[in-house]
Amino acid sequence: MVDHETWSILSDGRIRFEEIEVICHEASGLPADIHAETVTIAAPNLSPNADQRRMFGRLANGAAPDSVGKLAATAERLFTSLAVPFFDRFKTIQDADVVLNSQPSVNSPYLVPDYERCCRGLVAAKHCWETESSGPAHHLY
Repeated sequence: MVDHETWSILSDGRIRFEEIEVICHEASGLPADIHAETVTIAAPNLSPNADQRRMFGRLANGAAPDSVGKLAATAERLFTSLAVPFFDRFKTIQDADVVLNSQPSVNSPYLVPDYERCCRGLVAAKHCWETESSGPAHHLY
């Protein structure tokens, strides 16, 4: 994030499966200009809500080069330790189906509010049902 006074590192982990989002938008009534902003899975430790994002570092413009280097090193370390494992975990719609639907009675840390989770979970389950050659393999109960 950049403003005119500072440089900051803020957390924000999101995964979007276009196949799910397109169907959810058809049913949601959301204005078309915000469709590109919706997500299928959000990292629980990297909140998608801008007001709740964790700040990992901040520098004033004109900071010393060694401070800039330290902030860049922090960004690389955080990307490697937090973002890469998150993105590796959710490569397919089947991966999203598991976390959205495997425990329907428990609040999901991956997408809130529950309406959003239910909408995307149903679409993920149907997608998985239709793409599995051996019958239903989704986790919707």
